[in-house]
Amino acid sequence: MSKLANDLIGIFKLVSRDSELMNLAYYKELSNPANIDVQQRDDFDDILKGIIVRAPKSNDLKEDDPQCRICMYFGNGYTTHNKRITSQDVMIDVYTHIDHFEDNDPRSLKIIDRLIDIVYDKNVAGVGKVANINRMLIANPPDGYLGYKLIFSFGAPQ
Repeated sequence: MSKLANDLIGIFKLVSRDSELMNLAYYKELSNPANIDVQQRDDFDDILKGIIVRAPKSNDLKEDDPQCRICMYFGNGYTTHNKRITSQDVMIDVYTHIDHFEDNDPRSLKIIDRLIDIVYDKNVAGVGKVANINRMLIANPPDGYLGYKLIFSFGAPQ
C-alpha cells in the first residue's frame, strides 16, 4: 500500500476511534440518558460508514434524512526547504443538518473543536505534527445543511 494511503488510513483510525466525536456526530440529543456510546452499538460499522467518508462526498446528504457527515481526504502537498520533509494538507469537511443538529446547539462547532483536539500537536501515522489549521465556510453545502472545511497542514517525511 502506498505511503499516502497508509497516512490517510492512520488519520481515519484516529478520528473514528474517538467516542466523543462519534457521539457528537450521531446523536441529536446528547443529554438523553438512553444514549449508549455509539461505538458500543451492534450497528456501529454501518453508522461509521455514514458519518466518516474518505472523500469529499456530500451529494447523498438529503434534507429529509438528517445526519452529520465528516469527509476526510488529502489536499495539496508541498515541498519544503528540507528535502526530507514535505508539507501535506488534510482536508476535513464537516456537514450538519441545520434543523436537526444545529437547532439551539452549535453542533458543527463542537465537532470542529473535537477534531482539532484529536489531531492538534499529535503525530499521526507517518504524518508529522499539525503545523497549521484553517477553517472556512463551505459556500454551497447540500440543501438543509451547514458546512465547514478544515485544512490541517502536517509536516511529512519524504
